[in-house]
Amino acid sequence: MTDILLFGIFHFFEEKIDFSADTIQRQLDDLSYAVSKFSPFAVAVELDKEKYGEKIFLSDGIWKKEFSREQFSLGARIAVNAGLDFLYPIDKVFPLNADMVNSENMQLILPRLNYLQKLDEINDIKEKCRFINSRQYVSHDANMYLDINSQNRNGDYFESKCLSEWYFRNLCIFSNLQSVAKEHDRIVVLYGAGHIPILRDLINMSDSMNLVDINDYI
Repeated sequence: MTDILLFGIFHFFEEKIDFSADTIQRQLDDLSYAVSKFSPFAVAVELDKEKYGEKIFLSDGIWKKEFSREQFSLGARIAVNAGLDFLYPIDKVFPLNADMVNSENMQLILPRLNYLQKLDEINDIKEKCRFINSRQYVSHDANMYLDINSQNRNGDYFESKCLSEWYFRNLCIFSNLQSVAKEHDRIVVLYGAGHIPILRDLINMSDSMNLVDINDYI
């Protein structure tokens, strides 16, 4: 049985935050130290496996140079704090069809988007992470896709077809995670918040994995 600490995160490059600032760096140090108490044997992150290969060696200070990439700035910190030498890329990259979010669908999910965008009002990094990993945030994020799925155009199931690609991507990610889990029985998975609902469900369905609550650590 592999214990999985699934850690939903926001993409640093999308934020208007100076991640090189000393205050933010101290917050990241504090957050990574807290998560590393899980004592993982591997850290898996949202980087393209086809581009980066099976694993990335953590050369000296790489997490100090990649300020705007959470995979390194936070993921590598967690790994280093846990005494690990590698990150495991598990992403499968391909775009979501933008036509799925037309004006009608956007109007439908707007209340949920407004809730999710409360994240922008939070400045502290750890508090942002607590909000992203809260039950309410994960629920709104998951149901946003389900709301769109209810809006099929002219009976052709266009939205469902688009969402099937999103689910396919997450199944590919989960397959890569399963490969890492064959070698390690305690894994931190640091991933963009939008993936968390599906990955959580897949982990819960697996009888070879045990989902650990990230909120016990942050």
